[in-house]
Amino acid sequence: MTVSVGICAFNEEGNISKLLESTLEQEVVTVEIVEIVVISSASTDKTDSIVEEFCKIDPRIKLVREEERRGKASAVNLFLGMAIGEICVIQSADTVSTPSTIEEMCLPIVEDPKIGAVGGNPKPVPGGSFFLDFASSFIWHLHSRVSAKHPKLGEISAHRNIIDSMPIDATSDDTYLEYAITKKGMGLAFAPKAVIFNKGPSNFKEYIEQRTRWRGAQIKLGMDTGYYSSSSKQFLVNAEVAKYCLLRPWTIPLVFPLCLIELYCIRRSSRMLRRDPNSFNVWNSLTSTKKM
Repeated sequence: MTVSVGICAFNEEGNISKLLESTLEQEVVTVEIVEIVVISSASTDKTDSIVEEFCKIDPRIKLVREEERRGKASAVNLFLGMAIGEICVIQSADTVSTPSTIEEMCLPIVEDPKIGAVGGNPKPVPGGSFFLDFASSFIWHLHSRVSAKHPKLGEISAHRNIIDSMPIDATSDDTYLEYAITKKGMGLAFAPKAVIFNKGPSNFKEYIEQRTRWRGAQIKLGMDTGYYSSSSKQFLVNAEVAKYCLLRPWTIPLVFPLCLIELYCIRRSSRMLRRDPNSFNVWNSLTSTKKM
C-alpha cells in the first residue's frame, strides 16, 4: 500500500532536519512512501529553507506554506486535501522516527481490513529537570498502557485515506480522526513497536501550558462531538496510575504531586473554555520542546 506522510510544522528549525532524515531512512517492506508533505504554518525561522534543501535531495518531499497560523486542524486539512497515498501518516514535527516506525504504523492496516487507524508509541528523551523528565516519562507510560488496551491516536498516527477534512475548530486533530474513523465503522489499533522520540518541556511553566492545552483540546472536542479518547477517560488512567504505584511504590512522592498538577490543568482548561470556546484552536509554541 502507498503512504503519504504529513508533517505539520511551526518554527521547527531545531528538529525538522532530524525528522526528515529519519523519515528518508525508513525501512519499509509492506508499504511504499510516495510523498512526504511538510505543512509550514507561517514559520518565521529557517524551517522553510531547511525543507527546501531536502526537496532538492528527494522529490517525494514537498513544502506547503500556510501564510497564517489557523491551528493544527487547518494544517492537517491541507495535507488531507492533497494526500495521494492509500494510508496517511500524520506526525508531529518535534519528533524523530526509528527506522521501522512507518512500517510498524501501517502493518495493522495492511493486515486487517477492519482497522481504520493506528496510534504509535512516543518515547520522551531527557533534557529537563529530574522531576519534569520523570513527568514526561510517566505521562507517556500511561499513554502506552492505556493505548495497549483501548487504542488511541497521538503524536504519530496512520489512517486509511478516507477522511477528506475535519472542522477547522477541531482542537485535537488526532482525537477527531479517531472519532471520524470509528463513525465509519472501522476499528483502531495500537502499534507498540512504532516508536517515535519527542522531548517534554524543560521548565515548569511550559509543562503546565502543555498539559492545560492537551486537556482543553480533549474537553472541547468531547463537548462538540460527544467522543472522548481513552486517555481522557479518567477511570482508565486512574487504574494505570494505581498499578504503576503498586509496582513502584518509591515513585509515589513524585506521582502524587503530578496528579495534583493534572487536576489543576483540567480545571484551568475548563475555565479557559468557559471564557472563550476557541481558547485552544491555535496553540502557543513551547520553545523548550523544539530541540531534541
